[in-house]
Amino acid sequence: MAQEPSLKINFFNERVISVSFLDVTDTPLVPGVVNFSNVFLRDASTSLDSINPISKQKLFSTGQISRGIRAIQAPQIISVSATDGVSEWAMEVNWSDGNVSIYKESFLKKYSSPETRIHGRYFEENWQLWDNSIITKAENHLFIDFDKYMEDEPSLLQAMKNLNKYGLTFIKNIPKQLDSEGKPKLVNDEWFVESIAQRIGYIRETFYGRLFDVQSKKDAKNIAYTNGYLGLHMDLMYYESPPQLQLLHSITNRVEGGGSFFADSYAAVNEVSETDTQAYTAMTEIPVNFHYDNAGENYWYSRPMVVEDPDQIDPRTDHQLIRHVNYSPPFQAPFDIGITSPLKKIGEFENLSQLDIGYRHSAAASGKRHVFREFHRGLQAFEKFINNESNQYKLKLEEGVCVIFDNRRVLHAREGFNSKDNCQEEIEYERWFKGAYIDTDAYYSKMRVLFRRYGVDKENYLY
Repeated sequence: MAQEPSLKINFFNERVISVSFLDVTDTPLVPGVVNFSNVFLRDASTSLDSINPISKQKLFSTGQISRGIRAIQAPQIISVSATDGVSEWAMEVNWSDGNVSIYKESFLKKYSSPETRIHGRYFEENWQLWDNSIITKAENHLFIDFDKYMEDEPSLLQAMKNLNKYGLTFIKNIPKQLDSEGKPKLVNDEWFVESIAQRIGYIRETFYGRLFDVQSKKDAKNIAYTNGYLGLHMDLMYYESPPQLQLLHSITNRVEGGGSFFADSYAAVNEVSETDTQAYTAMTEIPVNFHYDNAGENYWYSRPMVVEDPDQIDPRTDHQLIRHVNYSPPFQAPFDIGITSPLKKIGEFENLSQLDIGYRHSAAASGKRHVFREFHRGLQAFEKFINNESNQYKLKLEEGVCVIFDNRRVLHAREGFNSKDNCQEEIEYERWFKGAYIDTDAYYSKMRVLFRRYGVDKENYLY
């Protein structure tokens, strides 16, 4: 720590405390001067009468803070020691409600600007948009040995870095899940995909169950359970909160064909935004309906194809940051918006007053029709991009390999397949994947814990 304080109090009053940061050489996003709200600072206090030191939970509500809260004397710049023994400058404030709080310089810098406040939440700065050439160069890092993944935390960290950067990683050399008679053999009553998933977080149960099987079946209720071609898509878009991660463990794969392929939806929508701004904007506005109405289940949800973060700019593209892409043609329902036009504009009727229509299309009903056409143009450009093999990553998921991918970013698909006539082993299914889902919260919780523990940031993210 520098001998001279790197913090300075400019002034304080009934609304704010003004702070100058005298050393921002290593933190270019931190402004030199910030006026912090008194209510914000008092609300963020970590004093013993504000935060329970055991539970880490807040002991008061924001509404209990007086609107006139203020420092009763000039805040002091002091030196405090961290748990690792490293000293840090801090600001000590005596509040008018009797509370005394200490705010470390690192905390004040974190909350000094919109960019610094979100750092360490979703790690978007490390995302890599990819096509086949980019993802192929990363193959050596994408495949992680099962034993190391299960026992070695740095290997788990590598998997999380892959998922954050590319939305894709693979676990290889998984022991055989079936015995010599083709019957499942579990370890500690768990399938291997369970163990792999639980290294990251809790498993998301759906109406398919805690785990699910992807097997070719007659009269299948889901296209994934046939042997036909299954185009690029995302899973469970008809849920209000679709799972973030999907895992598929290849238990047996003795068929001809059936290769898996993946594409980066973020790269695709970025391409649309660069080439057709109006179409891209329409993709953020027109709601796409998704549904599942089969086998005693009825799910429905609507969301735009592209969901942006309104408060964050992506430095790679200078556009709003993409938070989610929603694309699943097999489960897409009819559209609601922009699908009709005023009768007076289209058609051959010369005298509308003679028609017994009983209803006039309002602006609300038909006003989005132009946007819908732009959306359709953008969707076609998106599909042209993802269906170009130069933008895909293809492989046959061999037995003993588990793919983990970001279901809110990476599209997955499967080629059609046929049984092999010369298969010698007695197995019930020639192609059998065991699957599981993980929710957004569990995924990011594990990522934040590991990235903080190992000091992962943009500067040391390179492999």
